Amino acid sequence: MRDLNYWDPLHSNTVEFVEPDLAPAFPGLTAGEVVVSLRNMDFLIAVDLARKTVTAALTGGWRRQHDADLLPSGEILLFDNLGNLGPQGRSRVIQFEPGDGRITWSYTGTIERPLYSLWRSTQQRLANGNTLITESGGGRLLEVTAAGDIVWEFINPVRGGPAGDLIPIVSGGTRLSPDEVPFLRD
Repeated sequence: MRDLNYWDPLHSNTVEFVEPDLAPAFPGLTAGEVVVSLRNMDFLIAVDLARKTVTAALTGGWRRQHDADLLPSGEILLFDNLGNLGPQGRSRVIQFEPGDGRITWSYTGTIERPLYSLWRSTQQRLANGNTLITESGGGRLLEVTAAGDIVWEFINPVRGGPAGDLIPIVSGGTRLSPDEVPFLRD
């Protein structure tokens, strides 16, 4: 089988719009630009859509990343699929300073349940400071605190394949506030 880079050398997997209220936290970015995750190149790029120009490019210790989110603190949160070289799995969620690449927070899982997903995967910083993580390849969703404690987790119980060892991928999860789903209110 050929390397995925052969068929899809860029593999853009996330586009994050630079909102006007968020732009001041990111020197070098302008409101209206977009930040694009290029998985197969291990890059994040900023694109000025009006001028059709790449205005910035960033790489770091992450590999095959997904779902880069710009945080109000001026940091970036992303799912690093293959950049964790530590004892707990191969994947991690990292929050880092784009200026110097310094990681300010990370989650790698636990020894009993390391974080690992070769494909897809997402994360979302919640209003309470916790992080919602979708480990796509493991069919798992979990919420973790800033200290790395698991608040809750869901592991897809569905199995398939001749040996029953295949897990359906969970592409992504998103926490919605009650205001975002008014039809569910009483």
